[in-house]
Amino acid sequence: MDAITPVTDPNSGITYVLKWPNTKPTNPFGSYNAAYPGTPKVGVCSMNGMSGASWLPGTLTILASSANCWVTLGGTEYADRGGQQMYVHTVDGVEWLKPPVSGKFPPNAIPSGYHVGFKEGGAGLGTAIAYTCRAKIWGKFDNPKRWVTRVGWTLDARTCTYTYYNKDVTTNFEVLTRLPSKAYKLDLTN
Repeated sequence: MDAITPVTDPNSGITYVLKWPNTKPTNPFGSYNAAYPGTPKVGVCSMNGMSGASWLPGTLTILASSANCWVTLGGTEYADRGGQQMYVHTVDGVEWLKPPVSGKFPPNAIPSGYHVGFKEGGAGLGTAIAYTCRAKIWGKFDNPKRWVTRVGWTLDARTCTYTYYNKDVTTNFEVLTRLPSKAYKLDLTN
């Protein structure tokens, strides 16, 4: 019997490196640059320990000799918190795409975390898959003022929650996805 089965290319996607609390990446400049062209370099990180059991992506700010992971949750900004943090070191076959319509993720969006919180209407706890998003924002607190990139998370493909001197949300963002050429291969087997 012949079968055509779509399988995920095991060599595509993102590679995280473990980053323990208060330990900076050994080579922050060797991490993946998720910034929009023409904006300062930033990376993608993930951490837990903010509030509850959530594990969410955020912005890895890269300074002259250090890097910090910033995530926002529940109206609070967190830096280098939790039992573990990770940052994206390398990527293969990925691209950033805008959601085709509000509320619908681009094809091949990469799940990259989860949020544990109250369900809509406040009826008990629920878990939702988080996806990595990025936004280009006006750096009103930067000196000099300039465009900057911030990485955050989205649960619904309608809003991207990121941190920039506080919790911010935007509806103008992109989602980290696999390239169509890397996402699926046809496996022709008998």
